[in-house]
Amino acid sequence: RIFYERHGRTEQYRAWAARIKEERRVFLLKMGVEEEILDQVHYRLAL
Repeated sequence: RIFYERHGRTEQYRAWAARIKEERRVFLLKMGVEEEILDQVHYRLAL
C-alpha cells in the first residue's frame, strides 16, 4: 500500500484490494463458510 501511495497510485491499489477481497469471499463461500462469518471477517478487514 505504501508503495502505491508514494507513487500516486492509491486508486490502483484500492481497486486491486477490493478485487482480491471479493475473490477471497467467493472462494470461501465455495468452501462452505457461512455468509454470517464472512460478513464479520469483512467488517474487521475494513477497519
